[in-house]
Amino acid sequence: MLFDKKVKRDMEVMQERNRRFLQTMEQAEPSDKEQLSEDTQNAEDIREAMAKAEAYRRQNEDLGLEKGDVFALIFSALLVFGPILLILALLLTLAWILLH
Repeated sequence: MLFDKKVKRDMEVMQERNRRFLQTMEQAEPSDKEQLSEDTQNAEDIREAMAKAEAYRRQNEDLGLEKGDVFALIFSALLVFGPILLILALLLTLAWILLH
């Protein structure tokens, strides 16, 4: 992937910030029960988001795309479908000319 190192670094920074936030949430003892329930929900949401991010990271590691892979995929698709689309365009143009 083109920005693979940057994405990994940013994900690690985000996960570290989330870990610090969760630790402060667990250590804090707010007096307001409504605030506590809201913070607990936020902490659960963050844990869920971290789990999803980790699953996404593992899934993307398996792909192993390199810098020029996306261009190669698009170029090969154009090589395969380009002639087909060109023939269809010519047939449609020919039909339009003959029918008008």
